Amino acid sequence: LRWTELGFPAQGWSKGPAPFGYEYKEARTVLSDMRNHYQRLYLLHEFEIEQADYIAEIGLMINYDDAFIAYLNGKEVVRRNVGRGAGKDAKDIKPHDAAKHRYYILKDFEKYLKDGRNVLAIEGHNATLDSSDFLIDPYLILEE
Repeated sequence: LRWTELGFPAQGWSKGPAPFGYEYKEARTVLSDMRNHYQRLYLLHEFEIEQADYIAEIGLMINYDDAFIAYLNGKEVVRRNVGRGAGKDAKDIKPHDAAKHRYYILKDFEKYLKDGRNVLAIEGHNATLDSSDFLIDPYLILEE
């Protein structure tokens, strides 16, 4: 089971409220150990849908610094500022300053969303290991 898929055993993973980051006053889960130690943060959020075919649109409202890739039930649905690859193999990560939330429709969500439990997985990326800051603040929005 990949970490982006429903049912991934996330024992040992830390839990905390969004936003996640450091050197941003709005960060509620402060990642004080991130700078110079790791460039990526992996997030999982399980949610329930009664009737998937009644959902007209799913979007991600997100503020981020520097980049992210989002997955719905293990399938990539949006990527920003990551050129190619994923996880430790992500390439061409571009710097981006968090300024405001932006809305992204999750592409092909109707193929991946199902009745019952679903999972949104997000990997947040810093452009460099010694970056001065990091932020990821996602909200999932569903429209019937």
